[in-house]
Amino acid sequence: MKNEKIKEAKKEYDEVIKNERELYIAELREKYVLEMNSKYSDGYIDASQEIAKKLKNRGHDVEEIEELTGLTKTEIENL
Repeated sequence: MKNEKIKEAKKEYDEVIKNERELYIAELREKYVLEMNSKYSDGYIDASQEIAKKLKNRGHDVEEIEELTGLTKTEIENL
């Protein structure tokens, strides 16, 4: 019984952490895009690619980067 409660608490904790991480990444992406748009309004640098590079360098999964940036798996792997 005690182990079941611990497992359930761990599952809930993991879900909260996952949601917080996704929210943090979304906020980071939004902030970065706004910053890049203000710096490079001529579109010289693609903000999605820059974000993808940073996320990739930080060890995020390619699937997660695809979801967050809209880039394809091939585009991400070629960064």
